[in-house]
Amino acid sequence: MMNYLLVLKAVFIALFMYLVIVSIKKTGLERFRMKQLKLTADRLLWNGKRKGYTGKIIDKIDISIQASNIQKYLPFMDISMFIITVMVISLLILFLGYRITGSLITSLFIGIMTGFLPGVALDILAAANTKKIRRLYLGFLNTFEGFFNISGDIIYAFERSADYTTEPLKSFIKSTVMKYRRSNLEFIDCLDDLEKQIRDREFGKFIKFTKLHLVYGGDYRMAIRKLIEQARRLESSRSIMAASALTGTIVISGVIILDLVSFISAYTMNPETAIVLRSTLTGQLIAVGNLLAVGAGVYMIASLNRG
Repeated sequence: MMNYLLVLKAVFIALFMYLVIVSIKKTGLERFRMKQLKLTADRLLWNGKRKGYTGKIIDKIDISIQASNIQKYLPFMDISMFIITVMVISLLILFLGYRITGSLITSLFIGIMTGFLPGVALDILAAANTKKIRRLYLGFLNTFEGFFNISGDIIYAFERSADYTTEPLKSFIKSTVMKYRRSNLEFIDCLDDLEKQIRDREFGKFIKFTKLHLVYGGDYRMAIRKLIEQARRLESSRSIMAASALTGTIVISGVIILDLVSFISAYTMNPETAIVLRSTLTGQLIAVGNLLAVGAGVYMIASLNRG
C-alpha cells in the first residue's frame, strides 16, 4: 500500500514540475510568474474547451467562483487555481489519512471527500452573498426606480444605484456595467452573467423583467413598482426562514465535529479498535460509512444555506 502512495506522490510532484518547467521555457527564468503557470495549467487541464460533461463541471466551478465573490479577497483564484487547490488538498489529506488510518481504501475515500470541500465552501460563500443581497434588494429597487424615473436609462440607473448599495451587490453591479462598457457584449448578455452570480429568485425576476423590456419594451416603471410591492411582502417570511437555516447549520456542524473527534480518537487513542478498523474489511466499511455520514452532513449544510 505504501508503494501506491509513493506513486501518487511522484505523479503529483511530476505534474507540478512539468507546469513549472513549461512555464519557464516559455518566458525565461527571470520573467517566470504565477500568471504564466496559471495559463499553462489552463491548457493542460482543459485546453480552453468547455464541451460535454467536463464542460458542465467547469461552467459550474466558474459560476460558483463568481457567485462567491472570492476573487475580491483572492484575486488569483480562477478555475485553474481552484482545480489545482482541490488536487493539492486531496493529496495532502490522502497522505495524512493514511498515516492515521493505515488503510489505503479509507484514506482514498477521505481524500476524495475532502476534494469536494472547496466547492462546498464556495457554495456557502455564494449563499451568504445571496442572503446579503436579499436584504439589500428592496432598497436597491427603490434607488433604481428613482434613477430610472429621472433618466429613463436602464444602464445609467444600474450604474448610479450601485453607489448607494453595499457589498456584495455593489461589486456585482459595477462589474456588470464595466463589462458592458469595456466589451462588445450586449447589455442583455451582461445581465445573463449577473443572474448567474446572484442566485436569488426575486432578483432574478427583476433581471428577467429588465431583459424583456430591453427586447420588447413595455411599461417598465409599472413592473418595477410591482416588484417593490412584492419585495415588501416577502421580507418578514424570509427572516423566519433565515433563522431556521442558521439553527440547522449550527446543530449539524456540532454533530459533524463530534463525529470527527470520535473517529480520529478511535485510531489514535484506542489501539484495539484501531487494529480492527485498519486490518479488517468490516472495520474499513465502518470507517467509510462514518465518513459518508459526515459527507451527508456537509451536503445538508450546503443545501440549507443555498436556499
